Amino acid sequence: MNLSRLYEIIFSSDKNIAITKMTKKEFLIRFIPQEARLNSRIFQDKTRRSRLLRDSLTEGTYITSLIEVLDKDPLVISRFEKEGIDFANEVEGASLMYVNQLFKAEVHDLKETLSPSLSKYLLHSPQEDNIQCGRILAFLVLLSLVQDKINNVYRTYFWFTEKNVFQNLISDPSSLHYDYSSFIAEYPPDALYYNVGERIYHTWCIKNTGNITWENRYLYPVSMPDFLECEDMIIKLPAIVYPGDTIYPTADFIAPNEPGAHSITYKAKNSEGLFCFPDSYGLKLHFTIDSNEESPSVLNYKDNYRIVGETCLGAVIVKGGTIYTHKWRIQNTGETVWKNYRLVPINCESIDFPKRDLYTHINTVRPGKITTVQLTFQVPIIEGTYCLIWQIQDENGKLPFAKSRRIELHLIVT
Repeated sequence: MNLSRLYEIIFSSDKNIAITKMTKKEFLIRFIPQEARLNSRIFQDKTRRSRLLRDSLTEGTYITSLIEVLDKDPLVISRFEKEGIDFANEVEGASLMYVNQLFKAEVHDLKETLSPSLSKYLLHSPQEDNIQCGRILAFLVLLSLVQDKINNVYRTYFWFTEKNVFQNLISDPSSLHYDYSSFIAEYPPDALYYNVGERIYHTWCIKNTGNITWENRYLYPVSMPDFLECEDMIIKLPAIVYPGDTIYPTADFIAPNEPGAHSITYKAKNSEGLFCFPDSYGLKLHFTIDSNEESPSVLNYKDNYRIVGETCLGAVIVKGGTIYTHKWRIQNTGETVWKNYRLVPINCESIDFPKRDLYTHINTVRPGKITTVQLTFQVPIIEGTYCLIWQIQDENGKLPFAKSRRIELHLIVT
């Protein structure tokens, strides 16, 4: 499938259907939303448009960037679908049924290459004809662009929607006001082990992907854990969060004394104390308290750190064999001055990385201060997904923090 063929399917049918014909340039502009038109020159230059229409891989840099955008913000797929549904709404009666049949026939031909969840989403989910037509049209456009990456692209989209991340998405996307948010990432990873009395920091990255400004909102635990102090219950969000803004709310509390599994669910409330997204699952934090772990933090749980920023919060998509630089901004949230601390890789052998390339010193950091840690290394040539893991060690090679604390970087090598 390529965009030229899709254009022919829609506008060169031998049936007399009521569709207003458009040029191929208009076709690209119409069905590739603004968020996905990352290189305006492609859409302005006739030669490059023709290449994109015939074979998207001839614009490899653009496609790689597009896949990265779809990975970081899967909601962009809903923008493709909105354009498709708007088109379907312009096609009436028998013409809509005929176009839908054309699209479904294309999906059936591709069924062997599609994941079961994607096939079900396109062909078997309960939906009106115009919605199904719009979804399949968006899928065919995306397939023409990302080609064999299509299942991965939709897998991320389904992961977010199944967790009800796209909250309060109203049935009519063209309505004047709509309020929803996107979960981008969290750090550290969920479901870690902590020690009794250890200070826990957990940060989520959330984006306002609606068109309503959030004012005076906060996160509140749905079920009130006994171990949370009153001052730890509410996580205040910035007073004003404009559409498109990204925020980093952080849970900060002392781990409970009871060993075992624990969880907290936070939901957003407005200034009147009402839940903003009552039907959402909320932000969940799972952790386990291990009373038997022997670590310096058992004796001095107040020594800890917090990642306050990094080059990319999600998985990094990078070309194999290139040189990549990643930066973290790390805050000393404890009471000890860090001297001669190091960031040490703990799994480089298992993924065939030279240890010297993933090892770096950390500058002296006083309590409350923030330092920038930078690593530059060559990306593996072999395509695939890599997870690099580090821990912070002191000058004696010991762990100054709990064993559960680690820093991860996920690479998708293309």
